Amino acid sequence: MTSPRRSNGLAPSGRHGVPMRAVAASSGLARTRVVRAGFAALVLTLVLGGGLMSLTAGTTSSAAAAPMPTATVSTGLAPEAAGPTALPVASGSASPQVITTDTMAPGTVLIPSAGIYISYALEPVINGEATVPDCTAGIWDKGATPTDKAGTVLLWGHVDTSHCRTGAFAGLASTVPNGAIYLKDADGHVTSWQVTQMYTEPRSSKHAELFTTAGPHRLAVVTCGGAPTTDGYYTHNVIVIAQETASQQA
Repeated sequence: MTSPRRSNGLAPSGRHGVPMRAVAASSGLARTRVVRAGFAALVLTLVLGGGLMSLTAGTTSSAAAAPMPTATVSTGLAPEAAGPTALPVASGSASPQVITTDTMAPGTVLIPSAGIYISYALEPVINGEATVPDCTAGIWDKGATPTDKAGTVLLWGHVDTSHCRTGAFAGLASTVPNGAIYLKDADGHVTSWQVTQMYTEPRSSKHAELFTTAGPHRLAVVTCGGAPTTDGYYTHNVIVIAQETASQQA
């Protein structure tokens, strides 16, 4: 089968790395700014004084607006997932390859209704600084894992980037309510999820509720959204929350 491109779990430093920085202010809070120009970046910020974290989106002033959901979603689990449960993707043959839970590569996330099939790898936050892979997705290495019983599994990725044809989560805003999300971990264990919330928040919002290993086991997927701003950001984050519906051992 054709596997999506993979990262090694840590975006490289230097020219092709996408640094996400937290700069401590004297008040104990933090201000953020994208320090690499030329493409959109999702910025993860550790607010040093309060021990909280926020997710902030950045872009250059010349970038187009990033997609936003057409409506806020808040719903309970449905008996069956809405929308497609498989995704045709281009392959070397004349016919596209259909990606399902059976044909997913290990270490990938599949969101059929959003047209997303992408590799993910662990990403750390070290001294308030983390990185987003250029062309794949990151999963917070201190958060819950897909096979845990509690806590939030937190995934993030670019909405666009100059390094790849499209951002890892370019289609996230088009995810349908009660739509299916599938994760296959490195051991081939598949977890199935259903979208129960989708909303946007200003880039300045704190997201302490997403950075937790306590509480209900859920999945959070985050990318940038909204209009570009003159100070080098997008105005909003797009956040999708999903509840686990099934777990299948390889």
